[in-house]
Amino acid sequence: MSLTTLTRVRSMLGIAAGVTFHDAAISACVDYANDEVFGRIGQSGGFGLLTVTEYPNVYQDSQSDVYLKHTPISSIVAVTNSDTSVPASGYRFDPESGLVRLLQGTVGSRTAYAYWSTGLDDVQICYAYGWASDTDGVNRLRRAADMLATSAFRRGKAAGVKAEGHTSYRVTYSEEEWPVEVSTILSSFETAFHP
Repeated sequence: MSLTTLTRVRSMLGIAAGVTFHDAAISACVDYANDEVFGRIGQSGGFGLLTVTEYPNVYQDSQSDVYLKHTPISSIVAVTNSDTSVPASGYRFDPESGLVRLLQGTVGSRTAYAYWSTGLDDVQICYAYGWASDTDGVNRLRRAADMLATSAFRRGKAAGVKAEGHTSYRVTYSEEEWPVEVSTILSSFETAFHP
């Protein structure tokens, strides 16, 4: 699955449907943008859920929260705490932050927290993460890929030119490889593990 396409970028560039002279160059920019954006979010194979088993570090005896490395979390497959399987009712997780909180149950109307084991690799969490469908996140990623491909085409077409203009417009080309808008969009998808 592609984030951006030749048709989308041609439309952004304002190139008429019958003009195909630049199609090869635009296609190269589309491939570049798709690869770069997928690589930046840690899903170089494209959209789809990935399953991983993680062994979060627990540093305190009274720690009820751990953070998983990859987000967004689609589902948690299995949780083990000190060689004991934890049922789905024994924890909560936040899909966006990657937080998994261990629960013991309730005391009256309050939730009582249990604590993770501090032994090496005592906590094991298997989960699915990633982007797999048309969500707001996917739409933002598409927009970033569109802008990156458009920018790459314009930079290549105007190699060595700092600005161009006409009586009704003026465009100044940035020396940055990535437009600021693309970096801003992607910053919300990046983690410490996928810079």
